[in-house]
Amino acid sequence: MGDRRLCRGAVPPGATTWDARATTPPTRPARALFIANPGSVYLYMRDNDPELGEGTRYSALPAGPAMRLSPFQGQFRVISANSEKADLANDLFMYLADDGFMEEYFNNAIYAPVLESQVGFSIFTESPVHAGLLDLGLNGTPQGFPDINSPALEGTRPTS
Repeated sequence: MGDRRLCRGAVPPGATTWDARATTPPTRPARALFIANPGSVYLYMRDNDPELGEGTRYSALPAGPAMRLSPFQGQFRVISANSEKADLANDLFMYLADDGFMEEYFNNAIYAPVLESQVGFSIFTESPVHAGLLDLGLNGTPQGFPDINSPALEGTRPTS
Protein backbone atom coordinates (compact mmCIF):
# COMPACT_ATOMS: atom_id res chain seq x y z
CA MET A 1 0.00 0.00 0.00
CA GLY A 2 1.09 3.59 -0.57
CA ASP A 3 2.90 5.77 1.93
CA ARG A 4 0.15 7.16 4.18
CA ARG A 5 2.53 9.50 6.04
CA LEU A 6 1.93 12.06 3.29
CA CYS A 7 -1.63 12.38 4.56
CA ARG A 8 -1.01 13.29 8.19
CA GLY A 9 -2.51 16.66 9.00
CA ALA A 10 -4.32 16.97 5.66
CA VAL A 11 -7.74 16.85 7.31
CA PRO A 12 -8.38 18.39 10.75
CA PRO A 13 -9.33 15.92 13.52
CA GLY A 14 -13.10 15.50 13.82
CA ALA A 15 -13.86 16.99 10.40
CA THR A 16 -16.80 15.30 8.70
CA THR A 17 -16.00 16.81 5.31
CA TRP A 18 -13.12 18.58 3.63
CA ASP A 19 -12.20 19.87 0.21
CA ALA A 20 -10.95 17.75 -2.70
CA ARG A 21 -7.27 18.55 -2.10
CA ALA A 22 -7.37 16.34 0.99
CA THR A 23 -8.91 13.39 -0.85
CA THR A 24 -6.97 13.53 -4.08
CA PRO A 25 -3.60 11.79 -4.36
CA PRO A 26 -0.97 12.15 -3.17
CA THR A 27 -2.48 13.83 -0.09
CA ARG A 28 -5.47 11.53 0.38
CA PRO A 29 -6.26 10.72 4.00
CA ALA A 30 -5.10 7.43 5.45
CA ARG A 31 -8.56 6.86 6.94
CA ALA A 32 -11.78 8.20 5.55
CA LEU A 33 -15.30 7.03 6.19
CA PHE A 34 -16.90 9.12 3.43
CA ILE A 35 -15.48 11.01 0.48
CA ALA A 36 -17.88 13.05 -1.63
CA ASN A 37 -17.06 12.96 -5.34
CA PRO A 38 -14.51 10.14 -5.10
CA GLY A 39 -13.79 9.76 -8.82
CA SER A 40 -10.13 10.77 -8.71
CA VAL A 41 -9.54 8.63 -5.63
CA TYR A 42 -11.09 5.61 -7.36
CA LEU A 43 -8.89 6.10 -10.42
CA TYR A 44 -5.79 6.47 -8.25
CA MET A 45 -6.57 3.29 -6.28
CA ARG A 46 -7.40 1.38 -9.45
CA ASP A 47 -4.03 2.24 -10.95
CA ASN A 48 -1.76 2.57 -7.90
CA ASP A 49 -3.29 0.97 -4.81
CA PRO A 50 -5.56 -1.94 -5.85
CA GLU A 51 -5.49 -3.45 -2.34
CA LEU A 52 -7.11 -0.33 -0.89
CA GLY A 53 -9.46 -0.18 -3.88
CA GLU A 54 -10.67 -3.74 -3.22
CA GLY A 55 -11.81 -2.73 0.27
CA THR A 56 -13.54 0.46 -0.81
CA ARG A 57 -17.27 0.78 -1.53
CA TYR A 58 -19.29 3.55 -3.12
CA SER A 59 -22.82 4.89 -2.82
CA ALA A 60 -24.77 8.08 -2.77
CA LEU A 61 -24.70 9.70 0.66
CA PRO A 62 -26.60 7.72 3.31
CA ALA A 63 -29.85 8.88 4.87
CA GLY A 64 -29.92 11.02 7.95
CA PRO A 65 -32.68 11.08 10.56
CA ALA A 66 -35.07 13.10 8.36
CA MET A 67 -34.28 12.03 4.78
CA ARG A 68 -31.65 10.96 2.32
CA LEU A 69 -30.05 13.96 0.67
CA SER A 70 -27.45 13.09 -1.97
CA PRO A 71 -26.93 16.13 -4.18
CA PHE A 72 -25.99 15.81 -7.82
CA GLN A 73 -25.53 18.28 -10.62
CA GLY A 74 -26.33 17.57 -14.23
CA GLN A 75 -23.93 18.12 -17.10
CA PHE A 76 -25.44 19.42 -20.29
CA ARG A 77 -24.53 19.48 -23.96
CA VAL A 78 -25.97 22.51 -25.66
CA ILE A 79 -25.71 24.50 -28.86
CA SER A 80 -27.24 27.83 -29.71
CA ALA A 81 -30.41 27.66 -31.78
CA ASN A 82 -28.81 30.34 -33.96
CA SER A 83 -25.75 28.22 -34.73
CA GLU A 84 -24.92 27.64 -38.38
CA LYS A 85 -23.81 24.14 -37.33
CA ALA A 86 -26.99 23.13 -35.45
CA ASP A 87 -27.61 20.13 -37.74
CA LEU A 88 -24.06 18.85 -37.20
CA ALA A 89 -24.39 19.39 -33.46
CA ASN A 90 -27.66 17.45 -33.42
CA ASP A 91 -25.93 14.58 -35.24
CA LEU A 92 -23.10 14.68 -32.70
CA PHE A 93 -25.53 14.71 -29.77
CA MET A 94 -27.40 11.72 -31.23
CA TYR A 95 -24.11 9.84 -31.57
CA LEU A 96 -23.06 10.74 -28.02
CA ALA A 97 -26.42 9.54 -26.67
CA ASP A 98 -26.29 6.21 -28.53
CA ASP A 99 -26.30 3.29 -26.08
CA GLY A 100 -23.46 1.52 -27.91
CA PHE A 101 -21.22 4.57 -27.60
CA MET A 102 -22.32 5.31 -24.03
CA GLU A 103 -21.66 1.77 -22.79
CA GLU A 104 -18.06 2.06 -23.94
CA TYR A 105 -17.85 5.63 -22.63
CA PHE A 106 -18.96 4.60 -19.12
CA ASN A 107 -16.21 1.97 -19.10
CA ASN A 108 -13.71 4.83 -19.38
CA ALA A 109 -15.44 7.62 -17.46
CA ILE A 110 -16.90 8.20 -14.03
CA TYR A 111 -20.49 9.33 -14.50
CA ALA A 112 -23.96 8.10 -13.60
CA PRO A 113 -26.40 7.03 -16.31
CA VAL A 114 -28.92 9.61 -17.47
CA LEU A 115 -31.16 7.43 -19.62
CA GLU A 116 -33.18 4.43 -18.46
CA SER A 117 -31.66 2.37 -21.27
CA GLN A 118 -28.22 2.86 -19.66
CA VAL A 119 -29.12 1.60 -16.17
CA GLY A 120 -28.58 -2.04 -17.17
CA PHE A 121 -25.04 -1.56 -18.54
CA SER A 122 -22.73 -4.16 -16.99
CA ILE A 123 -20.30 -1.50 -15.72
CA PHE A 124 -22.90 -0.49 -13.12
CA THR A 125 -22.75 -3.94 -11.50
CA GLU A 126 -19.11 -4.82 -12.20
CA SER A 127 -17.39 -1.64 -10.99
CA PRO A 128 -17.89 -0.55 -7.36
CA VAL A 129 -17.57 3.17 -8.16
CA HIS A 130 -20.07 2.86 -11.01
CA ALA A 131 -22.49 1.00 -8.70
CA GLY A 132 -22.28 4.01 -6.39
CA LEU A 133 -22.84 6.37 -9.30
CA LEU A 134 -25.89 4.37 -10.34
CA ASP A 135 -27.20 4.73 -6.77
CA LEU A 136 -26.66 8.49 -7.01
CA GLY A 137 -28.30 8.66 -10.44
CA LEU A 138 -31.36 6.76 -9.22
CA ASN A 139 -31.65 8.19 -5.70
CA GLY A 140 -29.85 11.53 -5.74
CA THR A 141 -31.46 14.87 -5.06
CA PRO A 142 -31.22 17.65 -7.64
CA GLN A 143 -29.48 20.92 -6.99
CA GLY A 144 -31.72 23.32 -5.11
CA PHE A 145 -33.77 20.58 -3.38
CA PRO A 146 -36.36 20.87 -1.84
CA ASP A 147 -37.07 23.79 -4.16
CA ILE A 148 -37.03 23.42 -7.93
CA ASN A 149 -33.85 23.85 -9.93
CA SER A 150 -33.99 27.07 -11.90
CA PRO A 151 -31.68 29.29 -13.94
CA ALA A 152 -31.62 31.65 -10.95
CA LEU A 153 -29.74 29.01 -8.98
CA GLU A 154 -27.06 28.96 -11.63
CA GLY A 155 -26.67 32.74 -11.62
CA THR A 156 -28.01 33.03 -15.17
CA ARG A 157 -31.01 34.79 -16.56
CA PRO A 158 -33.61 32.95 -18.59
CA THR A 159 -33.89 34.11 -22.17
CA SER A 160 -37.04 34.31 -24.21
